[in-house]
Amino acid sequence: MKRIPVTVTVVLTAFIILMDVRGLLVMWKPYGLQLHTPPRAELQRSIPLGGLAWAQKGSVSLRAALIEPASGNALAEIPIARDRVEYQGKVLYELASFRAHIQAPEAGTYLLRIELLDETSVPRARVERTISVLDNAPDREFRMFSPSHFAALAVLFVLCLGLLWLCRSDALTSNAKEWLAFVMYTLMLVNEAVYHVYWQSKGAWSVSTALMFHMCGLSILLLPWLFIVKPGRFGRILFEMMYFWGFGGALQALLTPDIGLLGYPSFKYFSFFISHGFIILLTLYASFTLPYRITVKSLVRVIGISNLIIFIIYIINKLVVFLPPYEVGNYFVLSYPPLTGSLVDVFVALFGPSPWYFIGFELMGFVVFGILTVPWYIGKVKKHDTL
Repeated sequence: MKRIPVTVTVVLTAFIILMDVRGLLVMWKPYGLQLHTPPRAELQRSIPLGGLAWAQKGSVSLRAALIEPASGNALAEIPIARDRVEYQGKVLYELASFRAHIQAPEAGTYLLRIELLDETSVPRARVERTISVLDNAPDREFRMFSPSHFAALAVLFVLCLGLLWLCRSDALTSNAKEWLAFVMYTLMLVNEAVYHVYWQSKGAWSVSTALMFHMCGLSILLLPWLFIVKPGRFGRILFEMMYFWGFGGALQALLTPDIGLLGYPSFKYFSFFISHGFIILLTLYASFTLPYRITVKSLVRVIGISNLIIFIIYIINKLVVFLPPYEVGNYFVLSYPPLTGSLVDVFVALFGPSPWYFIGFELMGFVVFGILTVPWYIGKVKKHDTL
């Protein structure tokens, strides 16, 4: 049995890594412009624009226009500013990403054109897309605590209850539990592999945000090995990391998703909740089927390991600025808060910009990890057959 999980895990992991290498090679040019929003669907008059624009050297500017296909006349034009990270009025980072809206004068079919201009106003890149605007088109932007958000959380909650019932009953044999773990983490890896293909096809992939260096990305790569390796010291440490990272990291991501302009029913919406949902499900499953326990020593050990990894990731964030799209990385949210807003903004207000707001991360880590340790002391986790 072990040969199949190892082979599948290695192949899918290698595919994800190769897709990342491909994404970097595709972007390796002095000027670049990628548009991932709006989607190719019916749109409202307020048209969302989102993508990446970069230059290896010098400053750039962006402009967008809605053009009438028959006459070629521009009916609406706007300048677009790339995203910036600011603190107390000072620009800390200029990013490659951009988000804006352009207003269509009326319903109809338009040619959307976005141009990237260098510092001398010479066009260096152009993207064009035919779009259809309807007065009654649905709103496709993702909004936190919207019906689509609550629906995804409700489905995950029901799945957790069902999995919990399976773990606490004798409905599955030991061999069946092993296969169930294999099916779950294989689906998680397949979803991640497909997402990388999709995100690159949308022109949204970036070396500064899309590598597997986020906490949840590392969890996706490591969780399968938790069920593959034999029980022992390595397996115990891996379980402790996945327990705190899985519940502490993925749950926070699910409650405050950074999905952006591509909400339901886009593939990004489904892929986001599938990947983070499987992290929760597999962490819950491991807690009841593997022969490990969480203690206060586990908490201290994981915080120590996490800080070492954070130090490494912090260096990686600084190094990716030399790769297209030539912006600072933000893995583990170590360079700046999410642009859509999050709890990190509170830490910035209290302690200052990166790296000072890491103090807030440390305090929150102790609190969240401490809360996650409590269930192991107030009630023993019932374990039946182990994998």
